[in-house]
Amino acid sequence: MDTCTCSVWAGLSDDSPFGSYKIDLFTAGQGPATSSERSFIDVLMPILIDLWLESSPNVFSAGTIGLTPSLAVMHTVLKMMNLSWRAMLGAGSGAGADEAWTTGWFKGILKHFVVHFPFGKGNFSLRDSKVELVLQNMNILFSELLSHFVLAIGDGSADVARWRMQVSEFLLELLGSKKNNDSDMVANLKVEDLEATFPVIWTLLNSSSGEEAAELLRAIVSYYQHAHSVSLAKASFEFISNIITLQHSRQYVGRFRIGSEKGLSQVVLKWISSLPRKLWELKTSNAEFTFNILSFLTKCLKEDICGAASDAATIDTLQKTLVPFFQVQLAKGPVFGPFVGLPTEVQREAVHLVHYLPVWETKMVQGVAACLNGLFF
Repeated sequence: MDTCTCSVWAGLSDDSPFGSYKIDLFTAGQGPATSSERSFIDVLMPILIDLWLESSPNVFSAGTIGLTPSLAVMHTVLKMMNLSWRAMLGAGSGAGADEAWTTGWFKGILKHFVVHFPFGKGNFSLRDSKVELVLQNMNILFSELLSHFVLAIGDGSADVARWRMQVSEFLLELLGSKKNNDSDMVANLKVEDLEATFPVIWTLLNSSSGEEAAELLRAIVSYYQHAHSVSLAKASFEFISNIITLQHSRQYVGRFRIGSEKGLSQVVLKWISSLPRKLWELKTSNAEFTFNILSFLTKCLKEDICGAASDAATIDTLQKTLVPFFQVQLAKGPVFGPFVGLPTEVQREAVHLVHYLPVWETKMVQGVAACLNGLFF
């Protein structure tokens, strides 16, 4: 699946710092949909829906879902629908004068597709891992497709509320927050598929109730903590860190607010406090990821994001867990941490971070001093 280019980041300014999955985020679908574009959709959609209706009985009525031509057709249908509506509804086009037309197609899609969503969930037979990946990608594509409509027509209708609940349940299972015995989706999750869920999650965060939104954010934080590869951890880190920093942007007008839900600020502060451990785990293997973590922590302390600089427990944890990044005390004596083996720009960012710590403990001072002495003297 290609990386997401849709403009679904409600409440963001054009220079908002989202991750690598954001490509030309604010150029797709500029301006209202033209009559020729609507005519194209009016011709294409019935064909795609017919293909879906012809293929779905062969897939979902079978005892075992396999890599059949029918499954391939359905996968292609979702790709084409998602691409078409992404271009049509991206960056706010398709709303306003076209709302009735857009709503009509939205209801048509719900009528014929949602009955099977999440795709493959009702089939309990053993499936090939390749089939699982296809079904997983189909579910993500469909979730993203529906998120385009939510931003175009609003979230006040019963249809949207019903869709939001189903997609939220799917995402919570995908991220491992809720166990799903039908498949092993979390273990098979690819970076590009994880990144494709981010626009959907963001749409849900800005259209769900406080507790529902909080549950989703907790799920992505938990996914970061249990990610089984550096690339997955990096992608989820970038998404979470941007959500947090956007809360403090003057341009941010989104509905979702971390401080509005009881206990969510503590979840975020606990996550921030855990980041120095990732610096130790990374060692010198991923300088870019290390730099991004250091830069985010520096920003949190400099701007007191989510109260990180004013919360005594957070500062205490940050100091204690940052020390091994500079120096580790072993029985045979002190040993340099990852800091000395990293590129200069990363080392500079680490020093910036230490500068913004409101208090320095003795071990922190000793560790930083030892590193600087080792590098320059």
